[in-house]
Amino acid sequence: LLALILPSIAFAIPISVLILGNFLRDVPNELFESMRLDGASDWAMMWQLALPLVRPAVVTVGIYDALTVWNGFLFPLILTQSPATRVLPLSLWTFQGEFSVNIPAVLASVVLATLPLLVVYVVARRQLVSGVGEVGDAAFELVGSVGHQIEKEPVQRRVDQRDPTAGAVCVGPTAHQVV
Repeated sequence: LLALILPSIAFAIPISVLILGNFLRDVPNELFESMRLDGASDWAMMWQLALPLVRPAVVTVGIYDALTVWNGFLFPLILTQSPATRVLPLSLWTFQGEFSVNIPAVLASVVLATLPLLVVYVVARRQLVSGVGEVGDAAFELVGSVGHQIEKEPVQRRVDQRDPTAGAVCVGPTAHQVV
């Protein structure tokens, strides 16, 4: 069983770091500095400031990683030997025989296998949606900072104050001549 747990944790690290790192970058440094001036330790800052502010990201990471592990099939199929250590998708697979399939048993077991994660999703839906939205915004900003100028605000056009007869139009911070 440890052979399944450790690689699953290792495979979950990259997406978890991406999501949690983007959220923690959005927490203003002034909040950490004010807690430090108030005499808070690093653990107190983590539990009282960072964790409550990044709760949507933690819920998003938890649900995503749980879903990935819950739905694992090929990796556990290769690493588990005995039926006692099979994960849920492998146990569902045993309902299929060589020449027949017990359809009612398969459908009932699939419904029962889906219920726990469905309940978790319904309970944590708000944090999940806000967590995924924030990561999308952070990725959008990251792509924009790599080399493309992304304008989030509407373009404002105004006549250049230096020479109103020249027909220059200012778009954002720079002025472009209109021919």
